[in-house]
Amino acid sequence: MLESLAALNWLAVLAATAVLYVLGGLWYSPALFGPRWRAGVGFVPPHGWKPGALLYLAPLAGCFVTTLATALLVSITDAHSAADGVALGLIVGLGYAAAVAGVDATAPSHPRPGALALVVGAYWAVGLTLVAVILSVWR
Repeated sequence: MLESLAALNWLAVLAATAVLYVLGGLWYSPALFGPRWRAGVGFVPPHGWKPGALLYLAPLAGCFVTTLATALLVSITDAHSAADGVALGLIVGLGYAAAVAGVDATAPSHPRPGALALVVGAYWAVGLTLVAVILSVWR
């Protein structure tokens, strides 16, 4: 395992993490799907609410971990092209991340599970496909 980690292109891992994180910032912004996500989870910010550092640091950590896992899969599958990255990204993004988001969205506390599953699942499908393409091409 340590050999696999040492063999990774860490600059590509960091760049792909940044792409995934920035995509999330845009995706969940008021300009794109933020209002639908908030409706899906039933979050209405109280007057004067300001997000704390955890709202930014936890997603960054999650983006890093998913990018690292994807980098290991790129290495194991020997993906070397954009087409390989798209295939791997869609398998991981739809097959794992979007599916898990869909299952999580069905929790009784979520007032709009369909909207929540669509917003979160689509983010991970698109994001992990971008990550896998970056990591496959930039070996």
